Amino acid sequence: MTKPTTIRDALEAFCTASPQAEYSSQELINGVLERLDVQRDSVMPYDYCYNHENKGSSEHKLFERLGRGRFRRVHADPPAVAANAARLNGSPDAVRLTEALDAREVNLAVGEHLGPEYSYGSLPLALTDAIFSLALRYDAQCVPVVRAFAQWLGLPLERGGASMTCTEALARLETLDGDGVVEAFGGKRYRTSTQSGILKAEAVRLALRLLVQHGINDFADMRYDNPALPLVERAFARLPGQSRLTAWKYFVMLAGDEQGVKPDRHLLRFVTTALGRASITDDACVRIIQESAQLLQEDHPWMTPLRLDYSIWVFERT
Repeated sequence: MTKPTTIRDALEAFCTASPQAEYSSQELINGVLERLDVQRDSVMPYDYCYNHENKGSSEHKLFERLGRGRFRRVHADPPAVAANAARLNGSPDAVRLTEALDAREVNLAVGEHLGPEYSYGSLPLALTDAIFSLALRYDAQCVPVVRAFAQWLGLPLERGGASMTCTEALARLETLDGDGVVEAFGGKRYRTSTQSGILKAEAVRLALRLLVQHGINDFADMRYDNPALPLVERAFARLPGQSRLTAWKYFVMLAGDEQGVKPDRHLLRFVTTALGRASITDDACVRIIQESAQLLQEDHPWMTPLRLDYSIWVFERT
């Protein structure tokens, strides 16, 4: 038998050798890797589906896409396949991302049970995490800061014990000079930017002022229909080092917004790699994650943009 020289040939050879009523993404990918020396990430079975919109004519297609990670071998473009295309496709970018999750074996189950950062007992702690976490090693650098601030305030990290409003936390910080504010956050002098940024400790104090000025004190005030939130978001973007609003988007997620997505370096790296692009805008990344989460609900009813974001973030960090 002639050795396959293309991914399509390898897929066809695998299906001929192992005829099945239905194939999973991993079965097809492994079948190619057994026959062809290529990178795992380059094997995207959906590229060879009749009911997926992408480049190439139908003569190069081999499968009908039945759902996320499920394929059936077909030998023509039957009407039923075309009829299901709109339901299964979503946007091409969203479909491509969901298939990349399969190809790279991202464990989506971790998103069903979020980490402890999503159960802070006080809103000022969530704000601290959101601002300090960006561009730092999360467990080694950010978490100790949040713990230090919680200890300084006399608070437990998670819900179920004492809590403190933004007004109360700000009142404590406003009694301090610059060095005192830094000490409240464990003495860490991390900055929001290496060029024109300010100390992250001071950024938390400035952000607390914004929240208090607009009547946002606890998690209940962060509900999506609060008319003050868009005003605070615009003001937050004017803080030094916060123009991209990544910290704000993460803060809203920590406050309970399941539709939220934070386009940080981990998420941007995964999405650009999955789409085969050199770069992608923050807004496009958010949109693709949101659309992909909707597609994934077919197999994971609990899936939301926040939980997909978290699953990818955990994958990228390990």
